[in-house]
Amino acid sequence: MKAIIFDFGGCLYNHAAKKLTIGAEDTLTYYRGKYKLALVSLSDDVNKRIELLQMLGIDKMFDKVTVVNKNMGDKDIMHFMECCEEFDVSPEECYVVGDRIKKEIKLGNSLKMKTVWFKNQDSPFAVEMPVDDEEKPKYIISSLLELKRIVP
Repeated sequence: MKAIIFDFGGCLYNHAAKKLTIGAEDTLTYYRGKYKLALVSLSDDVNKRIELLQMLGIDKMFDKVTVVNKNMGDKDIMHFMECCEEFDVSPEECYVVGDRIKKEIKLGNSLKMKTVWFKNQDSPFAVEMPVDDEEKPKYIISSLLELKRIVP
């Protein structure tokens, strides 16, 4: 495995608490330099999202940051493939870590990526359940700190 694609809201960032999720900074620091790191985030204000990443001090931890304008659509396969192409890796060489089985996990699975569902109890999407194999994650974690046991 050569790359990890992270989601932002609900995965690395707790919108309700307005702070990084527990373990987010440690996780990114641990993987920085070991893997190519990408962030694919959805926001209704791209500039504010980038400013938030800078304010949190995590913008430089990523080799690629993609902020998708919510008003123009949703995250899709193209955004994940752009990460692979920029990193010169195949989708099979990537992990996707996200809190939405109906978004990040489904997209990652459709590309044959290794998917990790961060079943974050602070996320409203922790109650989502897979309805088919395309939504079924390869791994489930309840803390970002658990990712190290899956991705060394």
